[in-house]
Amino acid sequence: MHIGDLMGVTTALRQEIKSQFFPLMQQRGFVLDLRDAPHFLRFLRVTTTEAHMVEIQWEKNGLPRFAINFGRCSKDGVVIRGERFPIEKISANWLLGSGRLQPGRKKSVGGWFRQDKPLITRLFSSEKRVPPSEVVAQLISLYPEVEEYWERGKVGQHLTIYSFGAQVGRKS
Repeated sequence: MHIGDLMGVTTALRQEIKSQFFPLMQQRGFVLDLRDAPHFLRFLRVTTTEAHMVEIQWEKNGLPRFAINFGRCSKDGVVIRGERFPIEKISANWLLGSGRLQPGRKKSVGGWFRQDKPLITRLFSSEKRVPPSEVVAQLISLYPEVEEYWERGKVGQHLTIYSFGAQVGRKS
């Protein structure tokens, strides 16, 4: 039995995210918010006028897969049906123009960042998982698309933008 078999399925990937992605987000002015951990890890950055949110959404069945949800709003929060919600109580997917960063085109978790290899690959390979460092390197290489969207409105090829509940961007 390998030591990896004794750890949770997502442990190594979560540790790699913590060691590589967390510092990147801190350098960009984000603060970690663990209120919905372990299913969501949320980063919040507040500027003089707005708040930016980035969430790591883990696959609900405990597989080593995740997507990045993001959004922005006024630094004062949002008003929904007459009720004001401060930024600390908002999820990225509540926001107009929110979106998702994921490397694959599938709308399901199959398109998410993932350490487990696709089923067909696992059937013919002795290695069932991608090293966590490769998954996080992919995340770090694609994340600038989120900042580019916020700065210039450019929808990168790995972004899906949601508006009024309808999906926009990212051509199939």
